[in-house]
Amino acid sequence: MKQRSITGLFMIIGVALILTGASFHPIVLKLFGAVIAFFGSYELFRAGGYEKRYPILVPTMVVAAAIPLIPIPLKTFAIIMCPVYVACFIGFAILMRRHTSCHVTSPWQMVLLSLMVALFAKSFAEHISLGHGIWYVVLNLVVSAFADIFAYLTGRLLGRHKLAPLLSPHKTIEGSLGGLVFSVIMCVAYGWIYIAAGGAIHWLYLIIFAIIGAVISEFGDLAFSCIKRITGIKDYGTIFPGHGGFLDRGDSLLFLSPFALILFCLIGPALV
Repeated sequence: MKQRSITGLFMIIGVALILTGASFHPIVLKLFGAVIAFFGSYELFRAGGYEKRYPILVPTMVVAAAIPLIPIPLKTFAIIMCPVYVACFIGFAILMRRHTSCHVTSPWQMVLLSLMVALFAKSFAEHISLGHGIWYVVLNLVVSAFADIFAYLTGRLLGRHKLAPLLSPHKTIEGSLGGLVFSVIMCVAYGWIYIAAGGAIHWLYLIIFAIIGAVISEFGDLAFSCIKRITGIKDYGTIFPGHGGFLDRGDSLLFLSPFALILFCLIGPALV
């Protein structure tokens, strides 16, 4: 627990430094997205037992890292992500139902998952290109972090009914509802902070994001847990002692980011 707490503190400091840098230049967040895609690809290959397949692993890691850095008009990228995101969502929903009979049979499965992670990482990084970009980046972090934290705390206090016992034994329905409620509360609080800083809020879009975003964050956590169950691993990596790897910490945020980008870019901005 002590090691986990120390690592968590350093992670918070690291995120704060990245956000500070991104507020000065967007390339900082895009480089961070590239780092997530690069190491996320390796963690997926490692999960499948293909980390020694260098002729496939190395090009995949390089391409994955390049994707968040490729300049694409924001609206064009959001439109591209619509069918990609829906396909990933449906694919993981099916995989979760059938995971006990699924197996990793080829490194090319990890290539596809690596490209998905790269596109999701780019979705997160591209929030900096929205108007009031750094505020949108933090908003994603608020929803994913507090949905996760309060789902855990509520589950510990009130949890009685398992949400997905084969995928994540400790998650409960009560915990998930607690995470959703507190996600909305924290988003409302964040909205008032933004107003106090001189901005304006489109409350409908903010509340929609908070509610659906909390559900998607939970789904993302389960989706990446599903891969771990299929491959038989406990954690994706060890780079963050007590916390695992990049995908262990970023699973819900990665799944949340494309939804946020599509919502705020194509439908309507929450922060005005």
